[in-house]
Parts: sequence; C-alpha cells; structure tokens
Amino acid sequence: MPSNISIWAPFLFRIKCLWFILPFTFLLSCKDKTVIIPDSVITRDSMAQVLSDIQLVEAMRTNKELTDSISKDTIMKIYSILFNKHGISEEQFEQSLDFYKDHPTLLEEIFDKTINELSSRQAVLGSKNTARADSIRKVREKPKVVIPKKEITGGKNWLGK
Repeated sequence: MPSNISIWAPFLFRIKCLWFILPFTFLLSCKDKTVIIPDSVITRDSMAQVLSDIQLVEAMRTNKELTDSISKDTIMKIYSILFNKHGISEEQFEQSLDFYKDHPTLLEEIFDKTINELSSRQAVLGSKNTARADSIRKVREKPKVVIPKKEITGGKNWLGK
C-alpha cells in the first residue's frame, strides 16, 4: 500500500499547489484594468465625431452616382478639410486609431458612439426631409376653391338668361 501513495504523491502535490495558486490567479485577473490614454491620442468622444464624418465621406465616395465625378485628389482634400475641422492631423488620427485597435473595449465604445451620432444625424435629416416634402406637397396641391354658380354667372345661365 505505501508504494501506491508514493506514485500519487507528486500528483497530489500538484493539485494542492493548484488549489493554492488558483485563487490568486482569479484575484489578479479580476483586477481593474484601467487603460491610461496618452495625451497624443484623440479622446473617445472626438474620435467618434471624426469616425462619423469619415463614414459620411466614405458613403459619398462609394455612391455610384458620385464615384465617376470624384477623383482621389478630391477625396484627399475632403479628408484634409475633415481633419482640420477637428483640429487633428492625419498622423494623429492614424496613431489614435492604432491605439484604440490595441484596446478593443475602448474601440467598441467609440463605435457605439459613432453609430449613435450617425443615427441622430439621420433622424435630423429625416425630419428635415419630411418637412420639406410636406411643404412641397402643399405647394403642388391645387387649392380647392368652390365658387357658387350664382357668382360666376351673375345669377344667370351661360346664355345670359
């Protein structure tokens, strides 16, 4: 019997070690993983705004009606204007995008904000288009004016009797 215990001794020792180490592993894994964002990286809110504008530029670029008339130089000028609008450089945008790619939870938060921003812009444009369509419809509608027959003919029939 003692020979069987000696065979299992190393295995039992490993299990005891695991039971001792495992709780510490869980404690360390539950540690708050706060990410320090460098000063050179665009803030999450600003990044969401930039990505919203980029999405609109890309939608314009891929629009079949506009694709033939817009050159690559024009697109690059639009991107330059876009970056100037947000007060960033293309390099800063690329560096920030690389940083956020390395931190997927932050990137997911930015994408959620981008989707919300685009949705709110779409809602505003949708309400403006609806109001515009309503006003055009009202202009196109012919006024329904009913003039009594007596006023048209002066109380007489078309022969003047």
